[in-house]
Amino acid sequence: MQADAFVVQLQGELDPSSVGIKAGNLARVREIGLSIPPGSVITRRVLSLFLEQTGLLPKAERLVDDNGLDDTARATKYEALCEEVLRSPIPQPMIEAVAPIAQTLLDESPYGVAVRSSGVHEDSAKASFAGVYDSFLGIRSEADLWLAVRRCWCASWAPSTVDYARRMGIRLAVDGMAVLLQQLIRADSAGVLFTADPRTGNPWRFVLHSAFGLARDVVGGHADADELALDWDSNRILEKRVVEKPAMLAATPMGIREVELPEKRRNEPSLADADAHRIARAARTLDRAFDCRVDVEWALADDELYVVQVRPIAALPEFFPHELTEEEAKQTWHRSDEVWYRTPPQDGRLVAPLFADVWALERWRRYAPPPLPTPWQGEERDFNGYRYSTPWVWRGFPDLEESEQWLMGQEPRLRAQWEAGKETLRRETREVDQALTRVRSSSDLISILLRVKQRAFDFNALSFGPAQFLGGCCDELLQHFLQQIGSAVRADALLEGVTSLWYERNRALQHLAREIDEEFVRESFLNLPLDRVQSFLMEQHPDCRFAARYEKLCWDFGMTPPSLARRGEKTGIFDEVQHLFTIRSVLIDAASDIEDAWSKSRKRAAACADEVRRELAGDAGQLTRFERLLDWTRYWAPTLDDRTLCVLLFTRLNEAVWRTGRALMEEGITETTDGVHLLTPADLQQIAESRQTQVSRALSQTRRREFEKNQRLTPPPFLGTKPASAQTPEPPAPTAVKPESCDGPVLSGRSMTPWSATGVARVANSLSDAALLASLAPETILVCDGSSISYWEDWTSLFLVVAGLVIVGQHGGMHHAIQIARECGIAFVHLPEAELSSLQDGRHIALDGAAGTVTLLENKKSER
Repeated sequence: MQADAFVVQLQGELDPSSVGIKAGNLARVREIGLSIPPGSVITRRVLSLFLEQTGLLPKAERLVDDNGLDDTARATKYEALCEEVLRSPIPQPMIEAVAPIAQTLLDESPYGVAVRSSGVHEDSAKASFAGVYDSFLGIRSEADLWLAVRRCWCASWAPSTVDYARRMGIRLAVDGMAVLLQQLIRADSAGVLFTADPRTGNPWRFVLHSAFGLARDVVGGHADADELALDWDSNRILEKRVVEKPAMLAATPMGIREVELPEKRRNEPSLADADAHRIARAARTLDRAFDCRVDVEWALADDELYVVQVRPIAALPEFFPHELTEEEAKQTWHRSDEVWYRTPPQDGRLVAPLFADVWALERWRRYAPPPLPTPWQGEERDFNGYRYSTPWVWRGFPDLEESEQWLMGQEPRLRAQWEAGKETLRRETREVDQALTRVRSSSDLISILLRVKQRAFDFNALSFGPAQFLGGCCDELLQHFLQQIGSAVRADALLEGVTSLWYERNRALQHLAREIDEEFVRESFLNLPLDRVQSFLMEQHPDCRFAARYEKLCWDFGMTPPSLARRGEKTGIFDEVQHLFTIRSVLIDAASDIEDAWSKSRKRAAACADEVRRELAGDAGQLTRFERLLDWTRYWAPTLDDRTLCVLLFTRLNEAVWRTGRALMEEGITETTDGVHLLTPADLQQIAESRQTQVSRALSQTRRREFEKNQRLTPPPFLGTKPASAQTPEPPAPTAVKPESCDGPVLSGRSMTPWSATGVARVANSLSDAALLASLAPETILVCDGSSISYWEDWTSLFLVVAGLVIVGQHGGMHHAIQIARECGIAFVHLPEAELSSLQDGRHIALDGAAGTVTLLENKKSER
């Protein structure tokens, strides 16, 4: 559709900002395959040019924007504006553009034309504007058509329209009205169907209103109508109420007339049951296509069903059936974060039935060792397939002295448990890889899927136990010890150079980069954006040596292999662009060699440890204690990242789910590969043992209907007691001062690591942005809003290139950045919530990690 068009046909994909939402929705209905009355749209450009060329634009703007007018003054000014609009001529170019289409429509419409508003805000999910704008039926001449168009325009500035828009928080555009021209259908019956009960919000109950003839008065609420309630899924009629209808609104060659009905017809149903079923099926199609509950205006004429209008139902009553005991209702139940459970591809909110037996709090508690029993307090429940929980309360670390005494007896057992868990994971990974190469049938794949699911989540629970908590606990113990003895050495410095899975992965990536011996691979990394490299190689050189090596490396470290990326599946938690960034950084010699960097870090850490030993010379007891605490901390701190080993099994789990889904579909049990997500583990076990395709298919269809039923619900943000409305005090903004010893203002924050760096700020909205990664250099200091980072950023690849990191505001995954910054010896400062305006791209800054400050320099030359 041309942006400057005056009139367009009601077909294809139309731009709602030009033709209005109502017209855009109707064009979409036609593309879906349902019938609409033939017609066209006079775009809002016509109104815009009309206002400009007649000089009425300023008057319209003042009328809409002036909040100081009283009701009488507003009504007077509105009537005066409408009089000018009605007597002002339509510019000739617009008349000539519209005339051919309008005249053809008039000639082909024996009962006249319907002229209807189509505003750019009308029929939206936020506001319907129902009954606010005007429609004109039975128009039979071009002169009357333009008169009706003018009246539609005027309705968009009416006092009632402006008041409604303000209540909805909408600022009206004075030229925001397009106009629909459609053939008027001589309806035998017409009405509206709601795909959720407008009185209760129940989305499992369709409500249909019907009357003989046209539905103008029914839709406007000015006439009684027959009412049916139908089941959302089966179309079964649940209730029917037939009212007396003394007259009907009819389209005749002489215009729209109210016609009395014969006595015997007044109490007859205006709609046959079969037609009600047909309308419900069409409405359900639109409900799914628009992915929301809709009201659908319809008309039946000569057994043809027409959709006259479709729009989201605004302001439905809340409907979410659930039961809470009296005690449970005293608590506040919040929607659980989707990060803790899995959702099917069809929906990002519901728990996938395949994973409904996985509970986040249970995973946290399963391996939590005393003195850290049940570290998180709270409850979890499932309501209609949606996960809710009471607030999780972190009990905190126990008394440090008690923890140290307990660990002296238990740490060897916990360490052995963690090592055994890692070995079991690696063994299971090898065995699953071997099994997946041999099996093909759904029953065999189901067995693998259920096994790897159990193992993956069990190791995941183990990683939430000692691996999650003992690193932090031991870190606190070491810091506390250093403070007790008055040492000048910080615990951060003693942890520099430890190695974790993230180190191993980046070392493998760097090694792979140095092995690249295919020139076209090097050229692709050097010349293409990082987010295009992999797709280019898969399309042009799928069998190259690099692809095979990279594929294996991905499987070894739980990253998404190219073979799975081809089908659009992301199986790992690490971002591919960051992996490719590591490889290119090596190719252009922009990254430090990871082994060399860690070797230097270990030497610095060893020197710091020796310094503490010298401070403790002569105190054998304290020296022994120091060595023990240092050993614990160096072992348990890296497990924060080593626990991501679970991605090895989760990658295989995702592959087993996909292969099982494909096998079930090929065997006729599910309709799509995604159908496996809708089956519970018990269902899958039954299917594997049954061997009866029809029975298994019926079970699959039942589960899909259950899922789709719950999918129609809108889960509220909380259940039970309303959350406390007390406002959380805002954390203090960083103080900006200009001490005599500094070149510019200083932002005071918190020290994350003790090192310092000077460089150029690079504000990052996403650390997966290929353009951002391409711009990083040794003098870069990354500046991140805490809300823009994820739990699983590949900090190692970034810290091998940049000089330092500043994070503004909080983020739950920041502890990963702290751990990797320690390993790399990178300066890291955390600033409280604040505007980033003083840290724009290109600003020279200095980080003092020990003091936790960021100094804004005056055009200083950067140096690492």
